[in-house]
Formats: sequence, structure tokens, C-alpha cells
Amino acid sequence: AFELWPEEAQLAAIVAHEVAHVDYLHTRLFERVSISFPGDTARLGRRGNLAGLLPQSGEEQRFRLLEQAQELEADRYGLLYLLKAGYPAQAAVDALRKLAGMEGPRLEGYLRTHPSIDERVKTLQSYAARIQDLHERFNEGVELLAEPNADNLKLAQENFESFLALFDNSREGRNNLGAVLLLRADGLAQRELIWRPGVEAL
Repeated sequence: AFELWPEEAQLAAIVAHEVAHVDYLHTRLFERVSISFPGDTARLGRRGNLAGLLPQSGEEQRFRLLEQAQELEADRYGLLYLLKAGYPAQAAVDALRKLAGMEGPRLEGYLRTHPSIDERVKTLQSYAARIQDLHERFNEGVELLAEPNADNLKLAQENFESFLALFDNSREGRNNLGAVLLLRADGLAQRELIWRPGVEAL
């Protein structure tokens, strides 16, 4: 890893991607397949080359597509983690481009369970163009929740919904949107609150 990504920000992007795999329970799929194929787990690669354990069938294709979807999700949330850690979003794009420098069997094995590098770079670039604004809108929503009047709650809801449009599995985003909806229900924001939902920051 250090040879391929000697720059700190790019290495941080790779670590953020792997953390996202763990946070969003992608390893659970590996565990389920390990139970189904106990004698073959030694052949599973990093997080499991699940398709390699299955017959050449629609089931294999289904697992392969799922693995690729998980890679794209880890790219997306890894980018968010990278920004939260203070690194530029572009570092994730640059780190991914370096993978294109791999050759031979190493690259062939990588592409068996990952979307094409060109596809991932293009997708990450589109995320990077939006993530700073979404991060700022999320934080503004948190500030608005500190003073839950009707106008603030309306704007906070818009901010969290915009954030969740890209980061739909974000626990913080969902919890905060839930808090807003609860406070807006039945005019709760207009009354003295005995209990206020917790607000989670990124």
C-alpha cells in the first residue's frame, strides 16, 4: 500500500474506503458465504471473491453485482470519511487512478470483484463535486436544530434530505431527519419541549 500510495492523503483515502466496508457491514456477506462454503474459505480473497465459489450461473452474477455495488458504496462513504478527516476529496480520485497502474494477474483479480476503474473514477469525480456542499448543508442542519423554530426546522429538513439523497444509509443523516420530523409533527416545535431528540454531528 505504501509503495502504491506514498502520499498521506491518498493512503487516507484507501483507509477510508476500507473503513466504509466495515461500517456498512459488507463483511457480513463474506461471513454468510463462509458458512455456506466452509471448505472453500481459503480460496476467498480480500473480503471474499464470492463469485469464485459459486457455479457459473445467475447466482454467480448476482453475487458479483452485489460485490461491485458494495465497492461503489464504500467509495461514496469513504469519500465522506476522508472529508471529515480533513483531506481533500480529490485524493480519493487520485488514489483510485493509481490502481490503473497495476498490471497482469494482480489487476485481473482485482477487476473480478470490482467495477472498472474508469467507472469508479468518473463516479467519484461526480461525488467529489457535490460532497463539500452536502457536508456544509448537513452541519448547517445541525446548527438549525439547536434552535427548533418552524422556519429552522423546515430548512433543516431540506438540508438533511439533500444530504440523504447521496448518503442514504447515513445513520447520522437519518437520525437527524427523524428528529426534525418529530419536532415538526403536531406543532411540537411551537411548545416547550420536555424532551428533545439527540442531534448527531458528522
